[in-house]
Amino acid sequence: MEIRGAVDPELLAEAVRTTVAGTETLCVRFAEVDGVVCRIPAGPPPLRMETADVSGHPDPDAESDRLMRAEPARPTDLATGDVCRHLLVRTGPATYRWMQGYHHLVADGVTGSILARRTAEVYSALVAGEPVPAPESTPWERIVADEEEYARSERFAADREFWRARLDGAPSPRPSPAASRRPRRARRYG
Repeated sequence: MEIRGAVDPELLAEAVRTTVAGTETLCVRFAEVDGVVCRIPAGPPPLRMETADVSGHPDPDAESDRLMRAEPARPTDLATGDVCRHLLVRTGPATYRWMQGYHHLVADGVTGSILARRTAEVYSALVAGEPVPAPESTPWERIVADEEEYARSERFAADREFWRARLDGAPSPRPSPAASRRPRRARRYG
């Protein structure tokens, strides 16, 4: 995400820490139990919030891209709860790029967007010296219970039949094109 405007790296790190600690699906570790990998509730994971200043580099955008492409290659240790990392790169006097990365076991692209919005909400409160608003979230056990209840329901059976009939004779899905190795960028001005 590109940020135009002043950023306090320490407050952003605190906003990330607060967001992660308040997100149940990120406060986990993984272990093998009787040959099965299990998700184990844990405290907040270690904060991996790296910072870099490439504003003096001849091509700050390219250098920022290089740093962000290298970040996912760093090893993780799911047994310790190492499921997320962040990188804040200063690219100019008042321009930054913020990369948030979450292991695919705990988040997807939609989750990343939700977490970015929550982090921005927390950061804004911290900058303003206001109380951090409580997160709007549903406990993981409730989400799983709702999904299990739906899977046993008549509505699920009806939905299944609808989609089977609707897709009868449809061509097989095509494989998706290879994902770009270039980081995706979202611009936010503030």
